[in-house]
Amino acid sequence: MLPITCMEIDGICSTPIEGGTFEEWYVNYVRHLQEASLIYPDHQKVLDDRSFMSDNEKERQKAKFKKKWEAANGIN
Repeated sequence: MLPITCMEIDGICSTPIEGGTFEEWYVNYVRHLQEASLIYPDHQKVLDDRSFMSDNEKERQKAKFKKKWEAANGIN
């Protein structure tokens, strides 16, 4: 599966995020945010914003990310 950069998701950095499935990719994406937040304040802002989202908002965001992941990997 093709990686999607953090830039393509949140517009922050060019780190490629990989995953054989969407769920694996999503876990790697969140891990990337957590690790990068120690160095880059923009990543911490995304984590902070996520902490204030309702479960419904998080699911809508995840569905949006899944569409991007599927498009990048040629899945319809």
